[in-house]
Amino acid sequence: MLKFLKNSYSKTLFLYTFIVLLSLIIRCWYGYYSWYIRDQARIFDLGFKLFNENILPIHGSPVVYVDSVLPGSLQGILAAFPLFFSAGNPYGIICFAQIINLISCIILALIYSRIFNKLNKLFIFFFIVLNPMNIIYSYAWNPSFLILFTTLFFLGIYKVIENKDSNLGNYLLYFPILFMLQLNLQFLIYPVLISILFFKKMIKIPKFSIFSLAVLPGFIFLLPYLIDKFSNKSKPVNNWNLNGNFLDSINFNFENIFSYFHILIRLISFSASEVTRNINKEYLFNSPLLLPFFIFSIIITVFIIVFSALFYLYKNAWKSLILNTTKFKIEDKFNFVLITIPIITTILFVFSITPPSTHKIWSLFPFSFYPLFFMINKMKQNKTTQNKNEFLLPKNLIPKLNAFYVSKLNNYFIFIIPSFYFSTILFGCLSATKVPINYSYVVEKSETFCKNEDKEYIKNILLDEKKAKKEEDYTFSLLCQYWDNLK
Repeated sequence: MLKFLKNSYSKTLFLYTFIVLLSLIIRCWYGYYSWYIRDQARIFDLGFKLFNENILPIHGSPVVYVDSVLPGSLQGILAAFPLFFSAGNPYGIICFAQIINLISCIILALIYSRIFNKLNKLFIFFFIVLNPMNIIYSYAWNPSFLILFTTLFFLGIYKVIENKDSNLGNYLLYFPILFMLQLNLQFLIYPVLISILFFKKMIKIPKFSIFSLAVLPGFIFLLPYLIDKFSNKSKPVNNWNLNGNFLDSINFNFENIFSYFHILIRLISFSASEVTRNINKEYLFNSPLLLPFFIFSIIITVFIIVFSALFYLYKNAWKSLILNTTKFKIEDKFNFVLITIPIITTILFVFSITPPSTHKIWSLFPFSFYPLFFMINKMKQNKTTQNKNEFLLPKNLIPKLNAFYVSKLNNYFIFIIPSFYFSTILFGCLSATKVPINYSYVVEKSETFCKNEDKEYIKNILLDEKKAKKEEDYTFSLLCQYWDNLK
C-alpha cells in the first residue's frame, strides 16, 4: 500500500477515490436521518405503486397550493427503480437519490476543472463532491432528482460555449427539458434561457435529427400521462384526492418582482451551505461541544457568499449583456449565462403563485460554483485592483479588496475549505438526526401506528389529509400498505 502511494498518479487516484467513498458514506448515513414528511412519503408511494402493484404512475408529485400533480411517469420510475435492488426497502430510494447527486457532483467537478484549468483540480473535486448543501439537500423527493438533469444541461452549455456546432452540446441542451417538466415547475427556467441564448446568437437552431433524438426519451416518459389525459378516462393512480390543473400555479404575483437579491443570495449559497436551515435549536443548545463547529461553519459560509457576490459586482460580467457576441470570449459567454439566470428566475416568479425558496430554485445548483471559482481564479492570477476599479463599488472600498488578491491567500483555501466542510457536515448531519420526523423515526414508529390505529381513521386520512390529527399520521398512513417492506 505504501509503495502504491509513492507514485504521484497512484496517490492522486487514491485521494479522488477516498473523496468519492467518503462522500457516499456520509450521504447514505445522513439520508437515514433526513427529513421524511408528506413530500417524501408521496415519492415512496409512487415507487411502491410500480414495485408492489405493477401499476405505472402516470403523474408525479403534487404541485403545491393548486391541488394538482406533475405530468409524466418519470418520478414513479425513479422511485421504483432502486426498490428492485433493495428488496423493497425504501431506504434504497434514499441512497439512490444521494448516489444520483454524487454522480452529478463528480460530473460537475470535471466540467469546472476544464473551465478553470488553472485552479487545483483536486481542490475543485473536493469542494463539489463533498459539498454540504448537496449532501444535506439530497432527500428522497423530486427536487433532488432534478440535479442530474440540470448537470447534463450545464454540460451542454459548456460544450456549445466551446463550440456552438457541437452535436453533443446541442443534444444536451434539449435532452433534459421534458424530464425536468416531470419533476418540478422550475424546469421553465431552462427553455427561457435557451431562447435568450438563441436570441444572443450564442447557440444555433439544432438539427432536426439532434432535436428529435434529444426530446424523444423525455416524451416517452410523458406519453402515458398524455394518453390518459386525452382518453377522457383520467383518474389518479394514487388516491391523493388532487384534481386541479398544475398550470393553475401560474399567477401574476407583483410582490415577487422584488425577489432578485433573495434569489441571487440563495443561488450563490448553494456552493456552501444553508447551515441555519438544518438547525435543530434544542439539539444545538444541548450540545455545547458542537457550538464551535456551528459558528465556524456560519463564518465561512458568509465569507463564501460575500466572496461569490463579488462576481455580480464585477463590471466585465455585466458588460456581457451589451457586448456583441462577435467580441465574446469564452469567459464572456459564461458571464452572460450567470448574469442572466437570476434575472430570468426573478421574472418567472412574478408569474408564480408562491414566493421563491431554496427548493424552488434548487435546480440551479450546478451554476452556483461559477461565481466563486471565477473570483478565486482572478485572485490566483494576482490581478490587483489598485490601478483600476473593476467592481461596481465606491473607489474607497477598492483598496480593501486587495486583501483577496494576495497570492498567499490562495493557499489558505486548501486548509479552510476542508475544515469548513468537516464542521458543516458534522454539525448539519448530527443536528439532522434530531429533526422531528425523519426516516429512522418513521421506521421505528409507523409499524405500531399501522397495526394499532383505527383502519377507518387511516382510510379517511388518505381521502382527505386535512382530517389527520398530526402531519405524521398522514405520512404513516401512506406507508401502512407497504409496512412489510419497511422491516
